[in-house]
Amino acid sequence: DGKQAWVGTADKATIQRVDLRGGTPAVAQLAELEGVVVSAMARLPGGDLLVAVLPGGKLLRVDQKGKVSDFAELKDVEQIWAIVPHKGRLLVGTGPRGELWSVGSDGKDAKVVLDVDEKDLLSVITIDDAVLVGTSPKARLYRLDESGGEGKLAGQLLHEFKGDELRALALSGNTLVAAVNAFEDRSISSRVALTKQLNRSSLTGEKPEDNNTQRARADADASLWAVDLAGAGKRDVQRVEDAAWERWLEKKSQYFIDLVAVDDRGTVLAASSAGGKVYRARGRRDVAVIADVEERQITSLCNLDGGEVLATAGDGAAVYTLSSKPAAKARWVSEVLDAKQPARYGAFALRGKGKLELRARTGPGKEVDDRWSAWKPVKLG
Repeated sequence: DGKQAWVGTADKATIQRVDLRGGTPAVAQLAELEGVVVSAMARLPGGDLLVAVLPGGKLLRVDQKGKVSDFAELKDVEQIWAIVPHKGRLLVGTGPRGELWSVGSDGKDAKVVLDVDEKDLLSVITIDDAVLVGTSPKARLYRLDESGGEGKLAGQLLHEFKGDELRALALSGNTLVAAVNAFEDRSISSRVALTKQLNRSSLTGEKPEDNNTQRARADADASLWAVDLAGAGKRDVQRVEDAAWERWLEKKSQYFIDLVAVDDRGTVLAASSAGGKVYRARGRRDVAVIADVEERQITSLCNLDGGEVLATAGDGAAVYTLSSKPAAKARWVSEVLDAKQPARYGAFALRGKGKLELRARTGPGKEVDDRWSAWKPVKLG
């Protein structure tokens, strides 16, 4: 609401209130819930939070004082991945039966409005009157058929990507962007990937006390795809089916977790599972890293008032605000680069406004210590 935001956590499922009125976000716990991870949240009319926790198919109401009460329970649902308000109701993407539920804003009249062959509905987006969903374990994009009648629960398959999950969708102006992940192990599901992300063997029971980091790695490749919904005319969601999709970004050894549009000119931010990075994409030839934090994963992105974006990070939980304004004094430090032996060095390109400086230092190993040289300026040609 411009003054505060709410963040769901993992390992212990809690809701944290983030005060945004100071220079640095201040975090305080609002409520503790039963379960392992908060998987989805939305605001109800009146300001209460609607929260889903994995595992399970229960929706919870959390009021502004932290009181928790049951809101609705969805039959045979084991995972809730997305909650999106739409036309006075709530659309809920679930697994493992591939169902999209519609629930009244009072928690009543819960019903299935879409039932597809895939196990999980990971992403839900509304565009004008249309409802689109992204699935797993096949990365498919469906449109909800709201005309009613027999057989309409199957919806309309608009597009199938090469990959294992359509993790997130974002609309920037007339550009629809999709985050698609392809796992090296084809048996990996979204639930398994999340379990590994949390360094667990299961979403039930206690977290292992050992430090088996291999359990936390789901090998994957990630890509961003975009399609123009307007072309030369009026926006038409049905163009998703026939228009050409353009791949804006492809990254190896990571997967995208979240996606958010930051303007109406085709600009999106993508949260990565590796290196604590947030990528900005606004076309195939215009991609940049705009945040590189100490934590390993960026777990969610949320627009704030004034053009800022709230980013949460995992593997050392943290909350960041990303400003749309250029940094007064920007500095970027690369990871340690192995130049091999004998050392071979390539080229470095700098692009930006104002005065640009490049400095480098060298050392005998990948861990920076006292044996490393001091920073030395590099002459720019």
